Amino acid sequence: MLGRVSSFFDNRFRSVPLTTSFIGCKKKNENETMDMVCYEKVVNFVRDGHQAMVFVTSRNATATVAKKLIEIAQVKGTLRLFEPEKNVSISRAGYKSGDLSFLIPQGFGIHHAGMVRSDRLEVERLFRDGYLKVIVCTTTLAWGVNLPAHAVIIRGTLHYDATKSTFVDMDMLDVQQIFGRAGRPQYDTSGHGIIITSMTNMSKYMGLMTSQVPIESQFLNCIPDNLNAEIVLGTVSNLREAMEWLANTFLFVRIKKNPLVYGLTFNEIWDTKQFNQFLQLQLDTAAKTLENSQMIRFDTTLGELRPTNFGRIASFYYISYRTMELFYEKFDRHISESGLIQLISEASEFAQIQVRMDEIHELDRLREYNEYDINLDFTSHVAKVIILIQANISRAHIWVSSLVSDCQFIMQTVTRLARALFEIAKDKDFALQVSRTLIIAQMLEQQLWSHIHPLLQFKELVPHLNTHRSTEILNMPIWELKELSERELESLFRSKHVGNRVRHYCQIFPHVEVDTIVKPITEGVIRVKLLITPKFKWDNNVHGTVQHYYAWVEDPQHDSIYHMESFVITKRICMSGEPLELLFTVPLAKPLSLEYFVRVVNSQFLHSETVDVINLDDLKLFTNDSFQTKILDVQPLSKSVLQNKSYESLYPFTHFNTVQSQVFHSCYYTDTSIILGAPTGSGKTIVAELCALRQFRLDPSLKVVYIAPMKALVRERVLDWSKKFSKISKNVVEVTGDITPRSEIIRSAHIIITTPEKWDAMSRNWLEKDFVKDVGLMIIDEIHLLGEDRGPVLEVIVSRMNFINFKTKRSVRIVGLSTAMANPGDLAYWLSADKRGIFNFSSAVRPVPLEIHLKGFAVKHYCPRMAAMNKSVYQAICQYAPESSALIFVSSRKQTRITGYELVKFLVSDNNPQKWMHCDPEELETIKMRLVDQDLVQLLNFGIGMHHAALTDNDRNIIEQLYVSQKIQVLIATATLAWGVNFPARLVIIKGTEYFDGATKRYVDMPITDVIQMVGRAGRPQFDKTGVACVMVQENKKNFYRKFLFEPFPVESNLLEFLPDHVNAEVANGNITTKGQLIEFIQSTFFYRRLLANPSYYQMEPNSDPEEYVSELADSVIGNLQEHQCIASQDEEMKFLYEPTFLGMLAAQYYLSYKTIYFLSENMEADSSIDELLALICQVEEYRLLPVRHNEDNINREVARELDIRSPFPYDSPCLKALIMIKCYLLDVNLPNQEYVLDLKSVLDQIIRIIHAMMSLAAARNWLDCTIKLVYFCQMLIQGYMVHEINLIMLPYINKENLRILKERVKKLSPFNNNSLSIPSLRALTDNKANTEQLSGILTDLLGKKASAEVIKALNDMPIITVRTTIKNHRNNEIIPCTLDQDIFGIKAQAGLDCIFELNIFREGSSKMNVYSKKFNKQKEEFWFLIFVEKDNMNFRKFSFSRRTKKIDLPVQLPSQKGIYEYKVMIMSDCYIGLDQTIHYRLKIE
Repeated sequence: MLGRVSSFFDNRFRSVPLTTSFIGCKKKNENETMDMVCYEKVVNFVRDGHQAMVFVTSRNATATVAKKLIEIAQVKGTLRLFEPEKNVSISRAGYKSGDLSFLIPQGFGIHHAGMVRSDRLEVERLFRDGYLKVIVCTTTLAWGVNLPAHAVIIRGTLHYDATKSTFVDMDMLDVQQIFGRAGRPQYDTSGHGIIITSMTNMSKYMGLMTSQVPIESQFLNCIPDNLNAEIVLGTVSNLREAMEWLANTFLFVRIKKNPLVYGLTFNEIWDTKQFNQFLQLQLDTAAKTLENSQMIRFDTTLGELRPTNFGRIASFYYISYRTMELFYEKFDRHISESGLIQLISEASEFAQIQVRMDEIHELDRLREYNEYDINLDFTSHVAKVIILIQANISRAHIWVSSLVSDCQFIMQTVTRLARALFEIAKDKDFALQVSRTLIIAQMLEQQLWSHIHPLLQFKELVPHLNTHRSTEILNMPIWELKELSERELESLFRSKHVGNRVRHYCQIFPHVEVDTIVKPITEGVIRVKLLITPKFKWDNNVHGTVQHYYAWVEDPQHDSIYHMESFVITKRICMSGEPLELLFTVPLAKPLSLEYFVRVVNSQFLHSETVDVINLDDLKLFTNDSFQTKILDVQPLSKSVLQNKSYESLYPFTHFNTVQSQVFHSCYYTDTSIILGAPTGSGKTIVAELCALRQFRLDPSLKVVYIAPMKALVRERVLDWSKKFSKISKNVVEVTGDITPRSEIIRSAHIIITTPEKWDAMSRNWLEKDFVKDVGLMIIDEIHLLGEDRGPVLEVIVSRMNFINFKTKRSVRIVGLSTAMANPGDLAYWLSADKRGIFNFSSAVRPVPLEIHLKGFAVKHYCPRMAAMNKSVYQAICQYAPESSALIFVSSRKQTRITGYELVKFLVSDNNPQKWMHCDPEELETIKMRLVDQDLVQLLNFGIGMHHAALTDNDRNIIEQLYVSQKIQVLIATATLAWGVNFPARLVIIKGTEYFDGATKRYVDMPITDVIQMVGRAGRPQFDKTGVACVMVQENKKNFYRKFLFEPFPVESNLLEFLPDHVNAEVANGNITTKGQLIEFIQSTFFYRRLLANPSYYQMEPNSDPEEYVSELADSVIGNLQEHQCIASQDEEMKFLYEPTFLGMLAAQYYLSYKTIYFLSENMEADSSIDELLALICQVEEYRLLPVRHNEDNINREVARELDIRSPFPYDSPCLKALIMIKCYLLDVNLPNQEYVLDLKSVLDQIIRIIHAMMSLAAARNWLDCTIKLVYFCQMLIQGYMVHEINLIMLPYINKENLRILKERVKKLSPFNNNSLSIPSLRALTDNKANTEQLSGILTDLLGKKASAEVIKALNDMPIITVRTTIKNHRNNEIIPCTLDQDIFGIKAQAGLDCIFELNIFREGSSKMNVYSKKFNKQKEEFWFLIFVEKDNMNFRKFSFSRRTKKIDLPVQLPSQKGIYEYKVMIMSDCYIGLDQTIHYRLKIE
């Protein structure tokens, strides 16, 4: 084993030997002596042809010393030695520094950090090239720039230390670094270092240079602040970890080596117990110090160290514990502005500041600039800090150099302190002080008092506004100046230039407009939506990349802030003009205030505040009329109460649980609608089954429809019920966007399991679909999701079923399943459920009692907050489920991976890293070989699994199996697992309640329903006595979750925003034809029920008439649809009549937004190319909210460049992302990551409907070319290949590589050329048995036997179309005789005769009509298009085959004149490339 080796190399190892000289000067005339000695040394080096660097201790001294050296050289007559050679021309102009223009021609240069970069670089270049002989510089040149010289001279070692507010000696490290610049390895054989200092310091520097002094640690005095930083970071959470941290410091090493320096003896070091006690004492002292400063919570019993918000603020803003202690004691809600400045000045960071006698006169002058004259002892350091702070804000010029240095140090620190006070004011909930501290921070940063005109924040504008007239005009508010035109400003300032500048800065001042929408949730909570619109122009030089804002809701009566959050406005948001939306909940404190203030403030600029008032008197608050169903003291019912042995056999248990027993009679012996609110895991699904069994018992001919809000839930229910109900001979069919069976299959099913959108689409034309009219029971799972995005569809479904009931004189029973609700009565009334059918159980009925632990994290930003939660996640598993299953919910697929690896780190540092793995090693290795996801492979070694939608089906199934069988203990999943798969666990951890919303580009809160669903997964009825849920949230959201995780959440309607689409569908289907019917439709919705109960939520004015509100709403919806040309309205006899337009019919038929169909109608053109049509598709409303996640704009830019995609869309646009994904799909290019794969799936889910609608639109306008392009595009999308590809590529296992070989080998079997090689030609080849065997042999050689058989089968299954045409007389149905002469159909018929082209279409291939595609993974039925072309007119029809033949009659009126006329029939597939048929007719009219 190799040990650690440390090596030390002294001056003997220098590449250039160094000669050092030490020169001491006496106190008398010390500076003059130093200058003269420095000159003598420099001139000697220059005479010898060397360059010299003179190091001084301040920036001002560089020019002063250089000029002094020139002055002495002039007196001595040696200045010509320093001047550059005559053949070298050096410019005197072009320098920002005036000193350089004088010094450089003399051969001298200066260099310090205060110079502009261009000047510094030019001086470095001139010195490096040898044009300058001497450069006078500060120590930054020794550290920051590698610029060696033959000789270096340190002229004086005394410099001003602002932190100590006194002059101190130059540090030995600086001296060594400066000497290290002596000697140029390429040119010199020796170097020379000279130090000129005071006589008293000379021996000190000689000793330090000749003897190596060990570096000692200064860490002992800083332990409290550094310990706090580690506690906040999460690396230290107890004294044991603190001891480990301390043992890894340099302090620990030096105490061991040299204990006497640190107050210990060697005996104490050698005694491990005493040494550990010493370290423990330091940590205990530091922890208690921090606790006294309110920066941590220290549990002395357990040794736990927990951070507080105070500690986090101190760590973030780098503030000492002494200052935080001061702030805690003196900062209260009544402190004034002057008191705040004094409090900042008393911070311990300024304790070293001193007041010198030579500064008093200057400080007295600077007091003239003070706005707040604080009465303090003039000689105290606090008074000095106060004066300098205010002088800096006033932009006063300071003449004393030591005060300049002090002021720079103070201002670097004071801005952090002011921001820290702002954070403390937020933490303490001091509403008034939040505003005050933010203004003070802005004043300090902008160097401007708050009463000064806001335009003076732009320092570039200040020189233009220093005239007396400008000062008078600037008394005008900025918003008045902003209203003035360019000419008016020019006239006002009497200067075109000044007027233009003022106008520009008025326009870029970061002002925003705020619209506030308030919605009462309960009598104690309101929801506030802020629409924030930037009203300024973006200037990159002023605004940078983003502008930071704060928004908060303030209660002035209670001086409290109920919600506060920060957000950013980017250049894109600013230029788009679209409002930024913030949504949050706010409590109503009692006694109720008259009003709340909404403040939106720019973090940087003064006077940028926008204030809106929420008048609480105008709100009609929702009164909570919630009730809870009490659990009756009854014995659980035996399943024999079903009185049907076959029904009883469905259930493996003997008795129903408490909830099922209590609702049994209402479900099984009545027909009333049911509303059941009960917690997750209480057996609601079996309650739904009881209702279904009653339906089968009473009327087996009627169907049961089960509607679940997510495909995952549908899939789970299909798998469960297909197996269960097959025992009683009941068929279950799944109908979703992915799986759409044929109508006859749906008609034959007893149970239809579907999603809201799919049932809405199917039931729209219910008159044509018997299975919709044959529904006897509708079960709506998770009906509380009415208030979420999918809620409007549920409302419309129920309203339509009620309408169908009215028309068919039937009564469909509706069962709604939910968690506990705050307003079950409203749902019951809407669903027509009587008292027998309303059940609203509390969480007490859970079969496994639930403990919920809320933990807040005050970390501001999302990613650091997630990182801060990792340790708490690990600790929660160790505490609550050390040997039981744990389920961790995170917000994204990326977080599943990050969280998994973070848990692995904690496991590795633990004693037993395999403690969560309960699987045999050999079995584990076998399982890992079957996995595709490599992250999953790594995590499985430690008993951790991942579960999210990006996993392959195989990986997901393996992980589910391992977790259910308890072979792995921890599963990290996204929220979909809470809905889709029933995996309860002993412990559920919700790691964060926000997710990234790609549409708004920010992190938003998860719906509370999702959080409740996740929490409901805690507790396994078979194994656990209690379930535990740990919900980790942002600190300021704890109160919200504390309220609604333990109390029922009211269900509100979300229909209003989506009402036009649903009204359009009802008008298109003829269900609404008058305004009266429209009002009845609105009144039949849950929205109307909630409007009456909670009018302010829906923005209904107080004391207004609901009937009038609904009437105006109806007019608004119809007006919107008319504007988008979807509805035609007319007023007949005082009745408003509505008729659907062609666009409205298309929107309803293809389940598209009315905005989409209008946009396509306005932008499609007859000659649009496929690329132009694709660009239009990507801009439709359905893709508007396609998520563009963090960093995906860069991915889009890279992919667009690789594929040479030229598009007007920005890189973070959903339109461009959709375009890129479709292009990759068609060009067979791999998508960048799994996120894109899933997003592409959601795009393809809707694109076929959009294209079919576009076809209908183009065909209606007789755009033949456009229609054909859209058909080709449809084929391309379903097959995933370009239309010009040889269609053999559609066959399984055939790709571009083996297709080339296949063509070469098939060429020997048939005379056709490569261009005619296609599926039909290959099918024709297989008519010969010998050819079939040879083809099979070729495929077997190429692909293998199994693959060859699949290719042959797919080839024979492909649909091949044959068309037979008969022309008949329309009047008597007689066949018109035709003659065929040189491809001309000759018919004898009178001109203008009405005839019929009878097309008999024969289809060869598989009898199954489902489309085969290697890439389009959505189940789809095969359709065909018939296009009949006659001159400039076309007839477009869509049809499908129910049998192998299809007859289509086309009525045609023959021309009225004799001649030869051309017609064309095109039969095109919507899904297969290259199987289309085109038939030309040339008719001769005799």
